[in-house]
Amino acid sequence: MQPQKDLDAERFAEDFVSDYVRNVKARNVPCADSTALFEKACAYRDAKKVVDNQRAAHEIVTDQEAAEEHATRKEFLEAHHRFHEAHR
Repeated sequence: MQPQKDLDAERFAEDFVSDYVRNVKARNVPCADSTALFEKACAYRDAKKVVDNQRAAHEIVTDQEAAEEHATRKEFLEAHHRFHEAHR
């Protein structure tokens, strides 16, 4: 079972990316903060996908891949917190 923080990061990233894309498709111009958070969410999702695919294929996850996932998750969660504090 995954730790709650990992599940929260996944859910937050998925929700934010979905909302961002929906707003862009509706021709709403995102603010710079939203775009920065979107980029961090995408970086985290990409790094997580690499690690998840390695695990699903029963391949070894390298230290570099694991560190990249951890770093991008941490950056995204910190940015997500700052974004929501700034845009209450």
